[in-house]
Amino acid sequence: MHPQLDLHLHPKCRDIISQLRECHAKSAVGKLMGNCNDIKVKMDDCLYQEFLEWKATNRAKGQKLADRVAQRKREFQEALEREREQAAASTAESATAN
Repeated sequence: MHPQLDLHLHPKCRDIISQLRECHAKSAVGKLMGNCNDIKVKMDDCLYQEFLEWKATNRAKGQKLADRVAQRKREFQEALEREREQAAASTAESATAN
């Protein structure tokens, strides 16, 4: 199976998709007999390469998001520790003043 073959969804495979559509339109019997199989194999390869590019792009975006979340978490933990240290210092000061 392949995804929906709209040309705007797969700009890099546009020519091959057009060739496959033309081959299917020429002869319905030929389509069933495998006359278009070589073009379909090329299209499948093109769609697979497109998928790999999409996957790498999304993986990079996900990694950037994970890095940003980790950085914010570190900043939050550091701010929380500073607040605790300040609270402990002010408690110690008030205890020594009494």
